[in-house]
Amino acid sequence: MKSVLFGKNDTRNGMEAPQLHLAEQEFRTVLDAIEDRILHHCDRPEAEMKILDFLSAAHGPTTEGIATALEMPREAAAVHLRSLESLGRVWGQRTRGPARAWYLSCEGRRFLLERWSKEP
Repeated sequence: MKSVLFGKNDTRNGMEAPQLHLAEQEFRTVLDAIEDRILHHCDRPEAEMKILDFLSAAHGPTTEGIATALEMPREAAAVHLRSLESLGRVWGQRTRGPARAWYLSCEGRRFLLERWSKEP
């Protein structure tokens, strides 16, 4: 039985490995659709405010820690954190392993102060 697990130009088995880029593109399309649904959900501002409030009192929680503390799915927390990072309201730093520690940025603090000053 010939193996197809090696690279495209592998001469050990005399066969070319299947092209995986189509599967990767399909996977990315599905992920993008999920992110779009989360980001356009009506609870988005509330979820992002909860994350910002949490980060204002925490010191470097991971995505998993934020999700657990706020009782939301890890994937949703990750999408919201990426959105907040793109707005400059949070920043992340790699820790050991694949985890990231998250912090409130100066822009995030300014945003929270403006929001808190508008509340009655």
